[in-house]
Amino acid sequence: MGVKQKQVFFDEYKNLTEAKNDILNLNQLSSGRRGKIIKVPNNNLLAALGVRKGKIIKIENIQPLGGPIVIEIDGRSIAIGRGTAKQIKVGSLSNVN
Repeated sequence: MGVKQKQVFFDEYKNLTEAKNDILNLNQLSSGRRGKIIKVPNNNLLAALGVRKGKIIKIENIQPLGGPIVIEIDGRSIAIGRGTAKQIKVGSLSNVN
């Protein structure tokens, strides 16, 4: 991750407000959007994959027909089932590609 990209992450993090209207379920974010994880269910697999409170994620892809949601976290792509994604709360950040 380059310096410019790190600055974008810092600016997004700095501008994030945790007002109730900004908090969504992970499955409510559209493809390409970024968010900061606010709440994660107690799940050892998610923790092992790095899905933890405070992490910045990006929605890479939403599979059709009820398939998983693919997120980018710490430079890795992770597929999360929609049922689990509904349990993860995120603060929406600006759309940055």
